[in-house]
Amino acid sequence: MGIRGRKTETIRATPVPETTAARLTEFVESNIAKVAKVFTDENRAYCALENHETANHGGGEYARGGGRSTSTGWNSFEPR
Repeated sequence: MGIRGRKTETIRATPVPETTAARLTEFVESNIAKVAKVFTDENRAYCALENHETANHGGGEYARGGGRSTSTGWNSFEPR
């Protein structure tokens, strides 16, 4: 899983053993400021995040609310 800081352009990434809501929320919340706006894809595991916007990638949407899902392209290079 990867996240990117919009101001710093810093990418933080780590393999996650499972993509449960608890695991993803833990990773995101431990790597962002409490006031940060979070933009994700439509994976329901992200629903518990505070200050969260969802882009509907399945419907061709890659930006929402002034943000965009910028780590998606980077994640495509990650070995699976």
